[in-house]
Amino acid sequence: MRLTLLIVLALATLPLAAAAQQGSLPEGLEAPDTPEAALQFLHLGARADQPEMIAVALERGADVEGVNPRGNRALQVAAIFGSSAAAGALIAAGAEVDGATSDGWTALHYAAYEGRTEIAQRLIEAGAGVELRETDYGNTPLLIAARRGNLGPAVALLQAGADMEVRDRADGNTPLINAAFASHVPLVAELLARNADVNAAADDGMTPLIATARRSRAQSDRQEESLPIATLLIEAGADLAAAAGDQGTALHVAAANGVTPLAETLVAAGLAVDVPSPRDGRTPLHEAVDAAHIDTVLFLLEAGADPNARETGSGETPLYAAAQLGNPASALVLLQNGADPDLADTRGNSPLMRAANVGALRTVRLLLEAGASPNLVADDGWTALQAAQDVGATDIEALLRDAGAVGD
Repeated sequence: MRLTLLIVLALATLPLAAAAQQGSLPEGLEAPDTPEAALQFLHLGARADQPEMIAVALERGADVEGVNPRGNRALQVAAIFGSSAAAGALIAAGAEVDGATSDGWTALHYAAYEGRTEIAQRLIEAGAGVELRETDYGNTPLLIAARRGNLGPAVALLQAGADMEVRDRADGNTPLINAAFASHVPLVAELLARNADVNAAADDGMTPLIATARRSRAQSDRQEESLPIATLLIEAGADLAAAAGDQGTALHVAAANGVTPLAETLVAAGLAVDVPSPRDGRTPLHEAVDAAHIDTVLFLLEAGADPNARETGSGETPLYAAAQLGNPASALVLLQNGADPDLADTRGNSPLMRAANVGALRTVRLLLEAGASPNLVADDGWTALQAAQDVGATDIEALLRDAGAVGD
């Protein structure tokens, strides 16, 4: 009733006795009496899935291609709101199925975005272009359906011959990469069943497997979805060692996100636990320590990760990172698994110096108990004692002197 009242009040209307008698309009509605009002009526009919309203609006002079204040045509409105009957009426009335907004969105793009399978099928049957791109990012309807995890429209598009290796023009993502980002198991399975390229990489090296890891998060509902997707991709021949820019491999990303089950899956599939990042030589253990994911740190160490692995540029070890972050939990398990407490970076700075300089008392104590030397000197003459003094950490200074540190 509220919608009826709003329509009656908003439009300048004129009773259409014949239409009412024939049941063309819902009870209580009156037909518009100007082309402008008719266009509003047309769009309301498209939104409400009322073919009768569309017919009356067109009879009263509405332009089937007329746009609303958002720049959408009535057919696009029908696609947005899932108005299948209205879409059929508009197509029958001659609506341009590939009519686009100023940024290139057609009704099929909207159907793909909103998950309107029946409308997507209607549009395809009416000849809608399945490879048209919107202009902002160069997405086709299939790329959009995949990124949104909308299986029905995606299948309709694939059955219509949509290119499943198409790439967007912003990042070079494929539908399979997008489906992995959407964490949509059935859609990933559908694309793989159609032989989508499991190793096609985006411009930054992102692959479907890395996208799966990136989409996962510690303590997230995405973790459960990442495992079957990763398994599907691995079984399809995914390159485990593929790396994406500064993110590294899927194992680096899983470690950084604290998704231990995914890390376990990747290692079990044969990926080396110490696989280095091509950019800086960091291992997954570095990532897990940096992000303070202790469960993942423990798993990687149990799987044989080297606690003394060094970055290629800085020479920093996972223990150095734990010290710099003041993370005693990670420092403890690293030390218990063979980390060298005195292994310095390329400038001679030791983990003890870093821990002292950030005021990490508990980590300093752990390092000293593990045998760290309090008197190592960095290349610039810096010592752990000076590091503590620089930040006014008198408690650490006292602890270092008790351990034999010398200096003013």
